[in-house]
Amino acid sequence: MDGAKSDNNRLRPRGKYMTMDSTVAGIYIHEVRNQCTYVQASLEMFNQAMEKGQPIAILYSAQNMVQHAATLARTLFPLRNKAARNAEAMRELLAIDDSHALNNKQLIHMWDHPEDRMEDWIEKSRDRFVVMDYVGPFGMVGEQEVQGLQQSDVFRQVDPDNLNFIFRGEAFALQGIAHAVADIDARIKQLHEQMFPDAKSLAGNGTDAPESETPEPGEDA
Repeated sequence: MDGAKSDNNRLRPRGKYMTMDSTVAGIYIHEVRNQCTYVQASLEMFNQAMEKGQPIAILYSAQNMVQHAATLARTLFPLRNKAARNAEAMRELLAIDDSHALNNKQLIHMWDHPEDRMEDWIEKSRDRFVVMDYVGPFGMVGEQEVQGLQQSDVFRQVDPDNLNFIFRGEAFALQGIAHAVADIDARIKQLHEQMFPDAKSLAGNGTDAPESETPEPGEDA
């Protein structure tokens, strides 16, 4: 990987006495930038699917977008102490703190114990009308309003009215996620250029991904 060769250089984040090995920093930068790219690719797929009215592709890309955003969130705001030191150094290098929108506990915990959360959702929704894999306004199925439907009754749905992705009863705002990831993407690109000015790319094939502005959910890519 360009720009991540082992050497004696160490990064010293502003205001802290801790240090971060440049090889470790290069790996973190590579992964953070990749996750941003995956979110943006999923967002572009989502917008195309919305335009073409492809329900499966809409649900697939929305879940992909949230999943990669969750991975990014856990990379920068880890739950385990083992990763805390490097993650804190990365947050300082990116000039973000705990108030950043990606420090969202719902997003960070999204993939905790998925088998248990599946069973919990099944138990809570027993004997209720449930919504599985649906694209449409919440509370509606086709043209029919579902009386008494609760968010917890939804397994997977994209609401095109507010661009919420509901998964196992939890709503994730795609618009907010797109904005939060776009902010990290801009910061990580700038950091890479500052740290590795001679490197062509972080990508393993030696080519940069094309530069583009992050589209909004529901907009054409």
